[in-house]
Amino acid sequence: MSKRKILILQGDYAPEEIAKFLLYATCFLRLAIASRWMLYAARNSAVSFGPPVNKPASCTKVESAISTGTKRIILVAPTGAGKTIIASAIIKSAVNTGKRVLVLSHRREIIKQTSQKLYENGIEHGIIQAGFATRLDQPVQVASVATLWTRGVRLKKMDLPPADVFIIDVCHHSPAQTYRKIIDAYPDAVLIGLTATPCRGDGRGLGGIFESIIECPQVAELIDQKFLVPTVVYAPSVPDLKGVTT
Repeated sequence: MSKRKILILQGDYAPEEIAKFLLYATCFLRLAIASRWMLYAARNSAVSFGPPVNKPASCTKVESAISTGTKRIILVAPTGAGKTIIASAIIKSAVNTGKRVLVLSHRREIIKQTSQKLYENGIEHGIIQAGFATRLDQPVQVASVATLWTRGVRLKKMDLPPADVFIIDVCHHSPAQTYRKIIDAYPDAVLIGLTATPCRGDGRGLGGIFESIIECPQVAELIDQKFLVPTVVYAPSVPDLKGVTT
């Protein structure tokens, strides 16, 4: 039988401190139960965490838009829908037809995730980011926006990699000056933006950069199709409305 540790409160504690401790303990217990339920559902039900079957349809919509002459497209997909996997499918299709692809991102984690998915799909690529040796001979380049802008635009230490297809992850950042200068360097490339939130908090639009929006299935539909697990929400039964006025 395994030994279990039991936490015992000793000493004098104010009632509010005890209440806070019990609240934290209850939240932790609920999260643990929810995590175990999700693990059980993944192992014992029809819930799938793999690529949704509708993702090829998203790629088909993009290819259809490009075939009609649309060259600047936003692909809107919610968190958890698999934007990186969709992008990998688009990239693989482009490479198979002899095209060159540039993927731009602003976070190291996303660059690493994109690189991993490309390798899983057998797509050789280079990474333009501090700490990585550049391989500009590869048909696909995954670049950090800060590194590419610094080396290729501001300091002119390298030529910008050629690209027929230009994919921007988290494309609602595109109006920023660093993005715009890089985008302007690829006037003939097909531009595909990926985002879950095409509306910016500062109200600046994306219409000056993109021409068309393609929407992927949203969270409710993905849950209905069992590609995402249902959400479990915990909230106080009686909210604290002190200080709230009408």
